[in-house]
Amino acid sequence: MGVEDACVLAMLLKDCHHMDDLTKAYQAFDTIRRPRTQQLVKTSREAAEIYELESHLDGGKLDLAIENVRQRMNWIWKHNVEDDIEACRKLLYRTN
Repeated sequence: MGVEDACVLAMLLKDCHHMDDLTKAYQAFDTIRRPRTQQLVKTSREAAEIYELESHLDGGKLDLAIENVRQRMNWIWKHNVEDDIEACRKLLYRTN
């Protein structure tokens, strides 16, 4: 996630030519990237619960826990960072 953030931020900052552009770039970055990073925090916590077998084993739900672990990180690995860059640029260069 940190490498993704660095990539998106670098792509935005390279196009900044004025001090005002920096503020707008950081705001666009935060708007687009914050939800993904917050989801990572939530997912990590949930994964810890699963790995510790705290949440899904009540009532014999081992099969559910195993499937959850298998599918849990797909949203991270299958994410297209270029879509984030494009979304940030749209925010950055939109006219008010």
